[in-house]
Order: sequence, then structure tokens, then C-alpha cells
Amino acid sequence: MNKFKKVIFAAAVAAGLSSGVQAAIIEDNITLSGPSVVTKNASAVVGNGLEFSAVNGYYNFDFSNLTLTVSLVSTFNQTKDTLGNYGLFTFSGFDDKITGLTLSAVNPTFTGSLVSNYKHTDNSIVLDFSNVVASNKNSTVVFNIATAADAVVPGANIPEPASAALLGLGLLGVAAARRKAAKRTGV
Repeated sequence: MNKFKKVIFAAAVAAGLSSGVQAAIIEDNITLSGPSVVTKNASAVVGNGLEFSAVNGYYNFDFSNLTLTVSLVSTFNQTKDTLGNYGLFTFSGFDDKITGLTLSAVNPTFTGSLVSNYKHTDNSIVLDFSNVVASNKNSTVVFNIATAADAVVPGANIPEPASAALLGLGLLGVAAARRKAAKRTGV
């Protein structure tokens, strides 16, 4: 096999082995609402940095691939500022059905109802901060988000259509090269 054919074959094999697209909440346009939210129905596109900053003057909400990180603003003063009046936060508008929401990490620590009072529906996440106490301004909490789209069996990656087409072209090239070589030798 000459060098060109080897390159075509390697490209076809690499395209066939490429992994499928991972599901995520990136680029979902979500809305923040709730009875205690000062700015009613604020919306943001997930993946553009901190989605909701200084909500009610205290909370930062940052969504990434399949996580939600809640942190306090850097100016939070534990002795002066209280969080208990800022109860329910609802995030809605997710493209994929939400199938799970689990507490991943609390660092250094939020205490109170937040540890057990969060839930999800098919396209929303609800956090209740009505009885939350923060240890200090560095307190953060991280939630893992599961969606129906990421419930794919591990190892069952589905190649993109372009990858499958590239693999097909590579195999056609290999078949054509073998046929041409067979004609030359008269077999």
C-alpha cells in the first residue's frame, strides 16, 4: 500500500473510532424566578461564564456542563448579612428532560434546609434557601444535574453522520485501490 492509501485508511479508521457527542445543558436558555427574586424572570444562556451574578445581592449561580455551583458574593459579611429571607429559586427552560439532581459538594459549608430541600421537575430545578446559614463568604455548594440525553449506555458512542461518511469514503478508497491492484497483476 502506498503512502496516500495508508493516510486515507488511517483517517477512515480514526473517524470510525471517534466518540459521539456528550449531552449537556450548555447553550440552554434558562430563566431564574421565584417569590424572593428581586429581578423577576432573569434569563441567561448556559456556558457564557457566571449565568446569574449577585442575585438579591448575595448569590452567584454558575451552570456548567452538568453541574450547578452556588456561591456567595465576595462582599458577603456573615455578621451583618442574613440569607434566610431569600427562599425559593426556580431555574426553568432546560432543553433536555432533567432526570436527577444530587448534592455533590458543600465547601466550606452551608447549613440548614439547603442540604435536603432541593428538587427537580422535567425542565426545572428548585432550590430552597429559606433556612440557609453560610459559614463564611467562601461557602459554595455544587449540584450534579442528570438529563435524559446523557442516559446513554457507556461505551455505546454513536458517531456523527460526517464521521460515518468519512469512514465510508475511506473504505471505498481501499476497495478501489485493491481492485486496481488486482487488475494490474491480472488476478
